[in-house]
Amino acid sequence: MVCSENNDIARHELRVGWGDMMFETVAFRNSPSHSWGNPDALSADYRVKEKHNHTYSGHIFADYHYNVLRWLAVGMQIDFEAICWRETEYNRYHNATSETVYMRNYNLCFLPSVRFTYLHSKWVSLYSGLSVGMLVAFDNQHNKEVAPAINLNLIGMTVGNRHWFGTVELGLLNSFKNANENSRKCE
Repeated sequence: MVCSENNDIARHELRVGWGDMMFETVAFRNSPSHSWGNPDALSADYRVKEKHNHTYSGHIFADYHYNVLRWLAVGMQIDFEAICWRETEYNRYHNATSETVYMRNYNLCFLPSVRFTYLHSKWVSLYSGLSVGMLVAFDNQHNKEVAPAINLNLIGMTVGNRHWFGTVELGLLNSFKNANENSRKCE
């Protein structure tokens, strides 16, 4: 929270930041190399597509909160991330049989939110929050998807005073698509 000298809370709060992509770096990894010990035992038309050279943008976000009460804030967060990789098809001898395709997946989340602050001091505040909104996912292969999203902020801490502060949060940002398909993570 931004505090003034008389210890009143500031009504308006704007944050811009970057967050890690812990889930994405675990879930979206390079495929294992399909180099077989006895490739002649495989069918001559055997092909496998491998994903490699993953890169991640991190979560780039902006949010605004209005502090309704000392302990209650409402607002909106916008979160963007990119996951990029290359795909190459190989034959049974692990020779490339196709050109490498550059894949780029983007996720954009719009999340109205509520935040509950349970500790205020001159320099430190602790809070938790909940956001429910929408994910818009798209890629360079012209695929698009819209899905519900939820952000559960288990604990957050701000350190600072007046107009400048830093924030650290521990939580989960997730979105869901059709129940018959896999879920897609935003964070």
